[in-house]
Amino acid sequence: MASAPWLTVTPGTAPLLVSIPHTGIDLAGLENRLVSPWLGRRDCDWWIDNL
Repeated sequence: MASAPWLTVTPGTAPLLVSIPHTGIDLAGLENRLVSPWLGRRDCDWWIDNL
């Protein structure tokens, strides 16, 4: 598999954590578990689906 020119992969011994921001305001039933639903909606990347 070829990699992108901007990407350098160096194998390590620890797990790799990948975090992907959510898009939009649908919190999929998690709203009642949040301290602040407003912050949950505010902390999203509104344009991630356009990338």
